[in-house]
This record gives sequence, C-alpha cells and structure tokens, in this order.
Amino acid sequence: DVKKKYGEPSGKSKDFPYYIYGKQHLDFGVGKNNLIFDIRSHDPKLMEITRSEVVKILGVPNNIKHNDGESIYIYKINGFQFKLIYVLDEDDPTIHHSSVYSESSFKNQEEEKKKEEKKK
Repeated sequence: DVKKKYGEPSGKSKDFPYYIYGKQHLDFGVGKNNLIFDIRSHDPKLMEITRSEVVKILGVPNNIKHNDGESIYIYKINGFQFKLIYVLDEDDPTIHHSSVYSESSFKNQEEEKKKEEKKK
C-alpha cells in the first residue's frame, strides 16, 4: 500500500488521477478501488542516462511515440509497458522520467467507469 509506505501524497494531478510524491520523485496513476495502473519516476539519476546508452543496453524499443517536443520509448515486458520519456532538447537527450504502465489495468478501469455511467 503506497500510503502506508510514503504517507499522504504531496500533491494530486489536476488533469489525471495521479498521486504525486515529490520527495520520492514518484507519481502513481490510481483508478477505481485505488488500483495502480501507472508508476512514474522522476529520479534525478535518470537524467544522467542518454537515449543512446539505453538503446545500447535494452535494444531498440517495441514502439516509439512522439508528443509535443518529446519522444517516448516503449519496451514491452511481462504484460507491462516500460516507458522512457525524453524531452527533445538535444541530439542525444537524457531520460526525463520513466513509467511502468499496465495498459490492461487502465482499460479495465475505463470499462468499469463506462459501466457505472450507463447505470446512471
């Protein structure tokens, strides 16, 4: 249980259901029944690792997405998506943050939400 380990979050995202733990450099995406579907790390040590170093060690990602000035390298591991997010501000950017994302948990959350809305 996250709250037992870290206490109350230092903040909550306005746009998405994320609990922010600033001291620990962690964000937790939380859905219905407090089920975690995403864990993000903003550990400053990540910002020392370049994209080329990651590819050299982990290989080419399964997927690459691009959003407003950033690229997301996605590695699929044991049913999870390990995402490395880079801000495209230099030729060989360093990791901005990482994410371990469960697409199935997120989809289950969305399906439950739709079922509840239909009942209303």
